[in-house]
Amino acid sequence: MKYLICDLNIQKKGHYIGYNQFLISYQTAFAQKRPNDTVAFLYNEEARDLLSFEGIDPQHIHFTSYNTWSSKSLGEKLKLFKEVKRITEQVGADHLIFMDLDQYQIPIFATSFSFKVSGVLFRPHHRIQPSHEGWKATWSSWVQRRKKIIAEKFLTYTKQVENIFILNDEAGVEQLNRFHGSRQFRYLPDPVFSYPSSVQQTGNSTRFKFLIFGAINERKNITNIVNAFDQATFSIPVTLQIVGSSDAAYLQYLSELIASLKSLHAEKEIEVHSSFVSNEQMDVYFAQASVCLLVYKDFFGSSGLLGRASLHGKPVVGTNVGLLNELIQKYQLGIVCDPNSISSIAAALTSSCSLKLPASHFHSFYSQFSPENFADTLISPRP
Repeated sequence: MKYLICDLNIQKKGHYIGYNQFLISYQTAFAQKRPNDTVAFLYNEEARDLLSFEGIDPQHIHFTSYNTWSSKSLGEKLKLFKEVKRITEQVGADHLIFMDLDQYQIPIFATSFSFKVSGVLFRPHHRIQPSHEGWKATWSSWVQRRKKIIAEKFLTYTKQVENIFILNDEAGVEQLNRFHGSRQFRYLPDPVFSYPSSVQQTGNSTRFKFLIFGAINERKNITNIVNAFDQATFSIPVTLQIVGSSDAAYLQYLSELIASLKSLHAEKEIEVHSSFVSNEQMDVYFAQASVCLLVYKDFFGSSGLLGRASLHGKPVVGTNVGLLNELIQKYQLGIVCDPNSISSIAAALTSSCSLKLPASHFHSFYSQFSPENFADTLISPRP
């Protein structure tokens, strides 16, 4: 069996590219475990400079000028999938695996092909729910769910689709298979990667640090968090750190927003570090944080940053909806709040300053999610 792993969203934003780097580096172990199978990779051109292909046969590495962030309309997505199909057939792959299946649900249904397809579905319908009461939020959630259900039907109706992987959600996999009368949905553990050169870093004991990490944009709900930080009252010196890459327009907006706040002073400050950081630098920020903020807005899945926080034994303040909420509650990893309510976020920030959690809570969570288990599950046929 020849597998082709495809990710056309490799860019200098976010740390999801760690998935791909591990899969590339894992090929020696994979070849020993399954000598009759091979794995090839298909990436957008930007991946040449952002991923290391050391030790990989060049004939197993493929690139295309297409990428997902410039393919927004349905017509563009159809062209994108047809290009992926062409390359898959050209390299003779039997099984195409998408690292982000959401982009391709309708194009897969609308295109004929003979190879098998699997992938990671990040935004299934069953976790979508309003985070607060009100007819607008309820209506919006209902519309989103209906759209997602239709897109999932396109996948389950396509016989070549073998595995639809759902991260960290065993109960959700069972629910989706029952709902669609399918066996295609499968559980996939979201891996926690360790970078030993930096995990020994110690936190800053003189100052309490909140950390927002990742691409700096409104998906992180930064406006509400910043306003909540301004509203909250703290009895100790605190810093809100916002770390990640950002476009110039949003960074300018954020700078103006912070400048307009009235409560900031020497013992209550906001730091913005707008740049892409390495995996090792990422672990330094998490090691030095006191609490990690995952108060995402309109987001209903899991987050790899929950595992990153757990690896370093850091409590989180998270959203009160979706799978992320359930994981935080189940493993007792922190506090949840309404991402649309500034006062709710402010109360959670204040409460988290005195939150003490046993190390066993964090160990119980991250010990389940080894990268090897992730890779072996992803590159496998349906049981």
